[in-house]
Amino acid sequence: MKKIAAIDMGTNSFLCLIAEVSGSKLKVIEDHVKVVRLGEKVNQNKFFLPQALARAQDCLKEFKKIIERNKVDKVIATATSAARDAKNGNELKRICDELSIPLFIIEGEKEAQLSFKGAVSNIENFENKKILVVDVGGGSTEFIFSEPGKKLKAISFDVGCVRLTEMFLSKDPIDERELFELRKYAQRAISNYGHINPDVIIAVAGTPTTLACVEQKIDFNESKVEGFKLTQNKLFNLLQNLSALSLDERKNIIGLEPLRADVIIAGIVLLQLALELAAKDEMVVSTRGLRYGVALNHASF
Repeated sequence: MKKIAAIDMGTNSFLCLIAEVSGSKLKVIEDHVKVVRLGEKVNQNKFFLPQALARAQDCLKEFKKIIERNKVDKVIATATSAARDAKNGNELKRICDELSIPLFIIEGEKEAQLSFKGAVSNIENFENKKILVVDVGGGSTEFIFSEPGKKLKAISFDVGCVRLTEMFLSKDPIDERELFELRKYAQRAISNYGHINPDVIIAVAGTPTTLACVEQKIDFNESKVEGFKLTQNKLFNLLQNLSALSLDERKNIIGLEPLRADVIIAGIVLLQLALELAAKDEMVVSTRGLRYGVALNHASF
């Protein structure tokens, strides 16, 4: 049994999981999430902005205190899409080095595989089911399809909710024409994934967990979010209702964190497209994801 701290430094959010791990078993001690927006404007200029790095540093200092309090055996921090794109990614590494947090910048396919491992970590006999895991990030979105007896089909697409928002959505409230162009661009990107026929779709990361809260009109509550079902009809209504509001109005919606209010629209579209690709009507929300996969796979880091 080892106590692991797994930090997921995403384009939009940073997450810190403290867990006891033994083989394929994982027991959660603490789990924290903070919207950092590390990838602010990275799509345009390929650099981390000074204010984004400052937010990252503040968040990691908080996580460091949590890690020290828990006296963990191993710390693993992973950075993904934004860190792969930014020319000054060494600045992020410098911050981690100063805090003695080992940083691994992982490629999209590795990110997808670890996200899948985390997402299915509490599903019995997942090897016998056809499962699609959809991980909507800020800079990229991963599709991971598992079919009994076949190799995992894991692909990362550069169509995350922050990236798409910065590329297409400039009006407040949302402009229908811009939203149409965003959808068309994202659909073209993920259409390369090809035909799949999953028995179940699992949606991980901040977009689906936030929508589960908004739909239930609650602040985050893991017991009410884990396993919540998002249908095409629910996603359609959420998109219609939220896109009609101004940004300030969206910031006051129960369950929708203000720093996620601008990018949630693009996130909904990506989930809709995932259901369309798989020809399914619903997906199951999971609070698990990359950090769980990293913790379970700690020996490989």
